[in-house]
Amino acid sequence: MKNFLMLLGAICSIFVLTGCSDSPKDAAKEWGAALILGDEASANARSTKGSELINQAFIARLKSDPEYVIKFKKELDDLLAGEEVINGDKAEIKVNGKTQMTFKLVDKKWLVELAAPAEEKEETYLPEDVLMLWRDAIISGDKAGADMYVVDSCKKDNADLIALLNTPAKDNIIKMLEECKVSDVTDDSAKLHMANTKYVIKKVDGKWLIDFKTLAQ
Repeated sequence: MKNFLMLLGAICSIFVLTGCSDSPKDAAKEWGAALILGDEASANARSTKGSELINQAFIARLKSDPEYVIKFKKELDDLLAGEEVINGDKAEIKVNGKTQMTFKLVDKKWLVELAAPAEEKEETYLPEDVLMLWRDAIISGDKAGADMYVVDSCKKDNADLIALLNTPAKDNIIKMLEECKVSDVTDDSAKLHMANTKYVIKKVDGKWLIDFKTLAQ
């Protein structure tokens, strides 16, 4: 009987250890691999709520820039070789003593913490961020992603821009997009400078969206 109880205890210990095998480094590894593969759903599953747009931006950049893929893989390898520090339901990975990534334990699963909780900051993205995310989506041919950053009436413009990337004008279009900039930011509007024309980035229901139909005065 005693031997049976010892065996039972050993088996239970194995199940406990197996159930808790997930780690912050596992989260970072799976999150990074998902981004490289362009698997947005898997990347979102391994990061905290509110990180979806950041993941989209990473994927768009990785799809459009082969050199960035090499850099991203190197940074991920360095991260996974770093020191994992766990404190309750919070964790971090340090490289050379500096915190490089933080994590949160949610439902017994570690998640990469990219975005602060909504109550900690009023708005995650500024007009400059929206411009960057929209531009990266256009260059990578992701119309659905680009449509997230423009008003409804301008979604056809996204399709037209992406179509131009399949023509001899591609290099000129990319150069134009890379030279876009934002200025004159107020609480609810900003100016978007593109190809010597000024358009508007404005707040719609609390979110910044690009409006190519509205000429900034």
